[in-house]
Amino acid sequence: MRQHVLYLSLPVATQGDLGRLSMSNLPVKFDADMRHRYLQLYRLCGQIQRAAKSVGISPTTVRQLLKDDPDFADAHNEAYGDFQEAIEREAIRRAIMGWEEPVFQQGELAGHVRKYDSRLLELVLKRHNPEYKESFQHNHTVGGGVLVVPQLESEDEWEKRNRIDVADAEVIEEEEQPDDAETDGGVEADAEN
Repeated sequence: MRQHVLYLSLPVATQGDLGRLSMSNLPVKFDADMRHRYLQLYRLCGQIQRAAKSVGISPTTVRQLLKDDPDFADAHNEAYGDFQEAIEREAIRRAIMGWEEPVFQQGELAGHVRKYDSRLLELVLKRHNPEYKESFQHNHTVGGGVLVVPQLESEDEWEKRNRIDVADAEVIEEEEQPDDAETDGGVEADAEN
């Protein structure tokens, strides 16, 4: 059974290894050969820190060189593009062709089952087929003008302005009652007759 591995396990110096290295073993200069080795590793893993430590240089050295050397920056961008293409190829392979997983029964290998990654297939479709792309439409209309907001009043001021006096409310009720009383009175008068 052939297994595909998306990442490489690159050798990285441990703290113990760093303590045993003498200064003569450490690279003095990030020369063309080391740059080439770094770019090969970066192309495989896509991580500056991992690739830099694997060739024995500081990630800070790489970042500084990216700023100072446009040719190295171009080669670095190209290596990263290769890394992106490789992971996209792997995503497509997993989504479309799937992979074999062993099936065990009572501790014995009973066979294999092919698995597919539906989520990866969805992402691949969205990337390569316009019909599956999610479209977002944002309409923003900005007009000129000024919004004038009156000064906010305190709660007490609002209550004073919006207060209905009890006396006023009773007057309103009394004004309405005579109309109702006349009607009721008429009905009562009719009922009595």
